[in-house]
Amino acid sequence: NKMTFKMDESDPWFEEKQHQIDNLDQQLRKLQASVESLVLHSQQAGQDFILLAELLKDYFSLIGAVKDVIHQRVKVYQTRQHAQQILTKYREQKAILELAGKSDKAPQAKEEVIE
Repeated sequence: NKMTFKMDESDPWFEEKQHQIDNLDQQLRKLQASVESLVLHSQQAGQDFILLAELLKDYFSLIGAVKDVIHQRVKVYQTRQHAQQILTKYREQKAILELAGKSDKAPQAKEEVIE
């Protein structure tokens, strides 16, 4: 706070010190404003970091779910391929039995193909 009255200073040393104090006061006020701004930005950065961390966590969960779906798709494909191989084997056995004229085993082979 500045003094309310102005005094004519006759001593140059005191006048210089008064200017130094005024300059220091201005610089400290600027520093205080900068520190307050820094604190505000730091708080915002902290909030942004928390938001980013949550988003990354969500993305990791989503990627994990997609990986699980792809893995299940591969398992279903393998199961289907295996079932297709078994069906082909049953059809071949049925055809062999029908060509061989073994009519007693043909209905059983036909039933296996239907299953």
